[in-house]
Amino acid sequence: GYHSLTTWEKNAAGDLVGRHAVEPDGRILVAGETSDAGMPTTAGAYQAATTGGSEMWFARLDRTQTGVAQLVWATYLGGGGEDTFSAIFISPALPGLVSFHGETNGAATLTHDFLTGSISDHDWVVGQLDPAQSGAAQRRFVHIVGDGYQAGGIAVAANGEVLAAGTTHSDPSFSRVIRFS
Repeated sequence: GYHSLTTWEKNAAGDLVGRHAVEPDGRILVAGETSDAGMPTTAGAYQAATTGGSEMWFARLDRTQTGVAQLVWATYLGGGGEDTFSAIFISPALPGLVSFHGETNGAATLTHDFLTGSISDHDWVVGQLDPAQSGAAQRRFVHIVGDGYQAGGIAVAANGEVLAAGTTHSDPSFSRVIRFS
């Protein structure tokens, strides 16, 4: 049946809900990007406030609740530049974890585990968050892959490995799949 969910109005800042997924327990994960400092976050969010520019934004909604009680978890993720969102993946093998893929040109200030290549415009960001944790403990990993990649899709294997795909901006341009374990 149809379930009405809490909505946030699009404002002059240009909010975008890019993807959504229904988790095995029926909760809904939405992800997108915003430059609005007023997007809701929850207590213990990984990143409770924007750092400037556009940020990735993630939220988990419980459709069995009403009003603001629907918002179970919400956080920003970004590094002060233009951080854009590409894809999310919910794996039955890793219930509750949020795997994501996007692009950043704020890599210099976005906390990450490693950087391959040099920081350039629109590098891949691949990561995994655990909303059951609080604050920085939510971050299982965030990897930045340099040299101007354009993010594509993401998948999580049964063994927990994250596969991310996209293309380079180099000449000649080529596709690439990277495995994170």
